[in-house]
Amino acid sequence: MSSNMLILNLLIFGERALIMDRGAQAQEAEDELLPSWAEALYRELTMAPIRSTGRYHPQFNEFSFTPRIIGSSEMYVRATQSMFEELGFIRKYRIRRDRLAHFLLQISSGYQDLPYHNWSHAFSVTHFAYLLLRTDTVKNALGGLEQLAFFIACLGHDIGHPGTNNHFQLKLQTPLAKLYSREGSVLEHYHYTQTASLLYRDECNILDNLPIEQFNTVLSAIHDIILSTDIAMLFKKTDKIREMLRVGYNKNNEKHHRLLLSLLMSACDLSDQSKPFHSSKHMAESVFTEFFSQGDLEKQMGQPPIEMMDRERALVPKLQLEFFDKVALPVYEMLAKAVPEAASTHSGIIETRRYWVALHEILRTREEPTLGLGFLHDGQLEREVIWQVTGVDPGLVEQLQVQASDSDVVEEMRRKRSASIARSQTSSPPQTKKMSTISRPDTPRSRFQNFSPHLAVRASRDSVLNFNDPFLVSGH
Repeated sequence: MSSNMLILNLLIFGERALIMDRGAQAQEAEDELLPSWAEALYRELTMAPIRSTGRYHPQFNEFSFTPRIIGSSEMYVRATQSMFEELGFIRKYRIRRDRLAHFLLQISSGYQDLPYHNWSHAFSVTHFAYLLLRTDTVKNALGGLEQLAFFIACLGHDIGHPGTNNHFQLKLQTPLAKLYSREGSVLEHYHYTQTASLLYRDECNILDNLPIEQFNTVLSAIHDIILSTDIAMLFKKTDKIREMLRVGYNKNNEKHHRLLLSLLMSACDLSDQSKPFHSSKHMAESVFTEFFSQGDLEKQMGQPPIEMMDRERALVPKLQLEFFDKVALPVYEMLAKAVPEAASTHSGIIETRRYWVALHEILRTREEPTLGLGFLHDGQLEREVIWQVTGVDPGLVEQLQVQASDSDVVEEMRRKRSASIARSQTSSPPQTKKMSTISRPDTPRSRFQNFSPHLAVRASRDSVLNFNDPFLVSGH
């Protein structure tokens, strides 16, 4: 075990000792105060048949699916148990259902009620990991314990997130910074410590049937995987990952295992960016709401925030495009090469980026300011963006959806496609303001294909890298 791991595990044991010092009676009293929904859910998780993932949504096992739409935080817990089951972890590692139930309830409650870094985000990241672990490429590339560690790491990768980033912790020398800054990646070390602390608790130890050597192997892998969520760490590894992909992944090369896990974790953490535009827009609002809260706090402390944290300066579409180009697109380009079954995520993020380009260009033509986040709620603006990218009038499709089932909508769109495109070439969208000249697809088929996934999501719910780059500082 490395000296760094030893220090972290000593911290974990220290936290555990503090908990024990509070007294067993106090802990039992705390357990008795579980809300009724948690008690009922615990009984369900331990006694009821585990439902298949397909019961949560017919598209649950598709990379284009936005998992947040399945419901509440309780539903996320249920679905996570189902993913544990369908990946074979419960059977293979003899995970007791009562301990898994405790672990999932505790890890979900360990996330704060933040706009973005919350349990919903953790579930979405874990869902993407589940999809990757279902692919033959990942199953053949990683060992069983690595797969288990990867899945657990996704669940705990942001647990306890305070809503401010590493730069904030270090600049203000917060208690977290004083505790973890010696190792760097302050928040990531904290998230690992919190995750490992749960696994050291008897009632939450889903690894209790592993031999001690395998237990330590899993913990060490969880540590490395969670630390790879620090964008600064990712940037340092990018050239090595690309070289690995160039020469070909070698299953017998331990460094390749670590690089692949780092890439997979980064792709999971950024998976919101690969979803269709309506979902991407919603998550951008959550991210920047959290960023602006940090910026407001920095102003109160007399510290000038960087642009993306400053609600008075941040141009969200421009910043989104910069993030796509500098961070997300390179990650998904590498993922498509490493895991061919996930290549659709790369094409998906390219397509979503086209919508953000259209949004940015439309807003640039307007005279009124576009600071803040209010424009993200402008339904007319969203329809204008869709019109620009696809050449299809969203109002036409929305009317069809009221009148027909999804399959009927598709067939009706095919019949009316030519008429819609012809109209789009000779007229402007209704009630539009100034229009930008965004290039459109050349063929009717490409227009329809580009439009449909973004509409479907909308209807289903409501390189050279610069180490002084603001995204490195922000932890976007």
